[in-house]
Amino acid sequence: MPFSRIALAALACSALVAPGFAAAQGFPKLPRVPKVPSVKLPSGGGEAARTQRNSNQQPAVMQRSGGNDTNAYMQDVMKLTTTIDSNWDGERIDREVGEIRSAAERIAANGYAGVPPQMQQSNRMQMKQAFDRTAGRVDHEIDWAATRMARNAGSNPNMPTLIYNEMLAIETALYAATMIFPDDATYRAAHQKVGAELARYGSREGAGNALEQAALAKAASVSMPPATKNDPALVAMFRTAWGTSGIDWEILKINPRGGWGVKRDSVGRIIGRTHDAAIAARNPRNPDHCNLYDFTLLKLEGGGVRRSSHSTTRIACENVK
Repeated sequence: MPFSRIALAALACSALVAPGFAAAQGFPKLPRVPKVPSVKLPSGGGEAARTQRNSNQQPAVMQRSGGNDTNAYMQDVMKLTTTIDSNWDGERIDREVGEIRSAAERIAANGYAGVPPQMQQSNRMQMKQAFDRTAGRVDHEIDWAATRMARNAGSNPNMPTLIYNEMLAIETALYAATMIFPDDATYRAAHQKVGAELARYGSREGAGNALEQAALAKAASVSMPPATKNDPALVAMFRTAWGTSGIDWEILKINPRGGWGVKRDSVGRIIGRTHDAAIAARNPRNPDHCNLYDFTLLKLEGGGVRRSSHSTTRIACENVK
């Protein structure tokens, strides 16, 4: 899910993410219930005082009643919609994760006796819709994590941390799902799958190595498309266009693909012609890291050649042929 995908496409999360938890949850914005002033009970004897003393022995969630109970409940429901930004520092994310888990546990404990059943049922239906979307995207998000690593690790050294944070946000959402809907086997299976992925990462600091291994495995299955034409002048144009792309990687091979197309501006005027190529390039800072680019050049009507667009994925360097 673009986790912004964590986030969480509905849970995409694109995503992802800022891939984040609110995207993953997909909860609608719920109004805050105004706080109801508490009533001061007598300090002397009698039934009111005995009730106050007995309530002090109950869990904190059971001390609330009436409007205060509803207010606390709604605060927990709103906490489940928290947006976890994968760019936050780890300490902040871990704090939010802890608060979300605690909110889910309180809701699951059925301790909000003063909340109207209709309100609780309505919120449970909204939660379930969001949790269904989250659970349904787990396989995609795990695969997307490896894909993002393959595409972007060479240009973004923070990618492993971002992926870890997004997967943690998804795991937190599914933890809440298993707490609030403990009999749902789909939620349990999805939560276990994401939990296993996080366990494979080990930690934010260890995620890089695990994700690198996944990216290498994925890269081993990537092959370079063959050239559909052999034209040295066209290859030279691609080298010129590559120089305008801002990519400082060393070109290993250029395989032109297809034929010439036409590019128009927003009002339909022709501004140039386009051509595609498969370009394999090596990271100058890591000779074992190669990427395969689906690269499009633009030959302008007024003269000159530049990059039009590109996408990339990792390829095993030995697969460049």
